[in-house]
Amino acid sequence: MVSWIKLQNLKCRMKTLKNWLRDLKTKYVKYLGNGEKKSMAAFNAVKPLLCEKLNKYLNSKKRSKAGVIEPLAPRKMDLMVFFTALFECVDSGSKEDYIELHYPQIKGSFNRYKTHCTQSRVIPELIDELRDCKGDCIPNQFIIDSFMAKSWDGSEDTGKNPTDRGRQGIKGNIVCGPDKFVYAHQILPANKSENECLRRLLTSGAMHFGKSVSLLADRGYSGKGIAQECKDKQIRLICQPKAVQPKRLKEFTCLSCKQGKGCKNGVTCVNSNARRHPNDPPKMSHKLHYRDAKALRENRSYVEHVNGYLRRFRGINTKFVKKSSNYRMYVDVGIMCLNLNILFENGQL
Repeated sequence: MVSWIKLQNLKCRMKTLKNWLRDLKTKYVKYLGNGEKKSMAAFNAVKPLLCEKLNKYLNSKKRSKAGVIEPLAPRKMDLMVFFTALFECVDSGSKEDYIELHYPQIKGSFNRYKTHCTQSRVIPELIDELRDCKGDCIPNQFIIDSFMAKSWDGSEDTGKNPTDRGRQGIKGNIVCGPDKFVYAHQILPANKSENECLRRLLTSGAMHFGKSVSLLADRGYSGKGIAQECKDKQIRLICQPKAVQPKRLKEFTCLSCKQGKGCKNGVTCVNSNARRHPNDPPKMSHKLHYRDAKALRENRSYVEHVNGYLRRFRGINTKFVKKSSNYRMYVDVGIMCLNLNILFENGQL
């Protein structure tokens, strides 16, 4: 009986999802025909749904005043104007002072409504619904990569960027398919290693695909420990081999004759007890099958295209906001626009 009720609820949810997606496609084509760029057209098409979800959350929110629980004060903010200003912050990276000058209606309330939008999780829930639209069309191969963003303001959840002379920064991890659809992402401090980022993605449950898949990565994700953890989650990690530098010796020593540089055999000594010469080429962490090497060569560029798309948003390319939660919301907005464009182009809506 319980399973039948769950099935009916799922069917009702999918029916509602298809209805608003049908309206969404009509609005997207309309905005795109007006000459707007794809990211703006996608956000304008989904803006009424975001307003509806946020309005429902605000109506259910209560406050405690003098020990009495009562609804929030009447709202004067137009949510359509708020989301328009939010997208302009993400797209242009403008300061909030300039945004409030351009939109006087949100002056003094912009930060508060951004907090409401973060707490209500309206944008992450919409990303999950878009992921449900893929249905059974989940690929067997995924690609993972990371990007760095410099932090100009605020030190919350930031770390020293090893590639930017130790300046404060933030790191984002993206898992996408060959169609550039983003399936999982996260934001961490810049001083976290790639293996630790992937380990957090595995423990969070964001990479549970329900079947055996392969994950393509660069040499930063190599390691036996993380490969075994991926295998436990039905994920086969395919990464570029990493050079393992041998321990450099001050002086070459042949263990057979103990003469060091005076050894007659020199570097050509074939004795099994001879030490490794420091000028020899380094060993590699593992060997890569030619099929895996071909898959890396052909599909690794897709995640770079996703990184390039997200970096077009100046609010994502550089962290201008103080709170890390606001930056996460900016990344969610960029990924939502990207996934919507891909679903529209592939005809999956």
